[in-house]
Amino acid sequence: MPAKIAYTTPWIIMLSQLAYYSKIYGPQVLLQLNIAYYLPSIPILLLLGHIEKILDEQFGSTASMAIRLTVGLTGCAAISALYPFIPGRLSYLLWLVVALGSISAVAFSTSYQLVAWFRSADTIALGIGCVASGPLALIIQLALHIGTTPKRWQWIGLFEAAAGLVLVGLLAAWSLLWQYWNILCGKEEYVDSSTPLLDSAEQAAADHVDDEAGEAALMLSRMLTMQDPFQGFPFTTMPGRGDFGDAESLGAVYWEVFKYCWSTVLAALVSSTLLNCIFPFFTYVESSGMLGEFLPQVLFYTRMLSDILGRLLPRKKALAITSPAALLALSGALLLCSVAFFVYLQVPPRMQYDPYVMVLVLALWLGGGYINTMGYILAPALVPPKHCTKASALMVIAYKASHILGLAIAIGLALWLYGDISGAL
Repeated sequence: MPAKIAYTTPWIIMLSQLAYYSKIYGPQVLLQLNIAYYLPSIPILLLLGHIEKILDEQFGSTASMAIRLTVGLTGCAAISALYPFIPGRLSYLLWLVVALGSISAVAFSTSYQLVAWFRSADTIALGIGCVASGPLALIIQLALHIGTTPKRWQWIGLFEAAAGLVLVGLLAAWSLLWQYWNILCGKEEYVDSSTPLLDSAEQAAADHVDDEAGEAALMLSRMLTMQDPFQGFPFTTMPGRGDFGDAESLGAVYWEVFKYCWSTVLAALVSSTLLNCIFPFFTYVESSGMLGEFLPQVLFYTRMLSDILGRLLPRKKALAITSPAALLALSGALLLCSVAFFVYLQVPPRMQYDPYVMVLVLALWLGGGYINTMGYILAPALVPPKHCTKASALMVIAYKASHILGLAIAIGLALWLYGDISGAL
């Protein structure tokens, strides 16, 4: 979680100033920033697959993760510290955001590979860390008394504070790695005394599920009751869910992994695509007069807080969906909410009311945060244990691809509805 907060903080801090950017560069700037941040991350993630293999062979998988995490977080801190001093032209801003998106992709990928070794609760914590930087950004802005038009000293203080938080997160991540280094390397056995999510009777029932008919249920039951954070790998291979034979290429392995967890990956892809399509339109929403120029920022923090709540819901066993099909159906419900959002953008001013759009944003990101977190929990549990990191990697790729798809759809909609996305460029 500290690593996730660390590398997302500079980006969240930038986005939190969307009302200010909109006044200077126009409402299309939020779409431009998202394009600059997310487009470069896909080739970076693909390249990391080759670099990771080299580093793993040279230093070992644990040291490799430590190196990549350090490079990613150090780069995020440096960019955040530099940001207040760049010239005010939009082109300079966008190029710096390109650099931030690229280096953040390194930390993003590594953090989810690392958490694949841990409990489902740690996956939830990592997901919460993704949006927990939102409240931190709000606290910093309140402490500096920043409005919709920040002063020079406030601007510098805002981003230097973000750089400091990144460095704190780096130290916290290194502390965690140091604490569990020998366990991650397989030299020691981890013993955890925490209370499992299922009681002993439920666990006993789960352990007697028929091997053939209840194979997936047994895997999910064990996933939900993990006390040992490193138990994702030592599971005994289930009947019919062992190695993928003699797969000759990495692509073949990923394809086999995808066939086990495709519906979970698709649910995450659909929900994240919808949210990434909608977010750039926050600066296009006209206020009914209740919130005025603060409406984009209010929508932004409504988005962040509802996302956190959605990611917390799976902590309750009764609220944890263990059916990939149900998760996919929930993503379909988000599609209907997304249609309602774009209908609201086109209604006459007399029908607009700020709380209406706030409720839509709350529902969208509540569901999206839930689907995203459950996807990262379910996908590794649906594949043979030795390939659970491959399932996590597929989720990472789906998450990043959703930004590209969402932004592509957003560009098309912006051109259709407003006729321009270039603005001050």
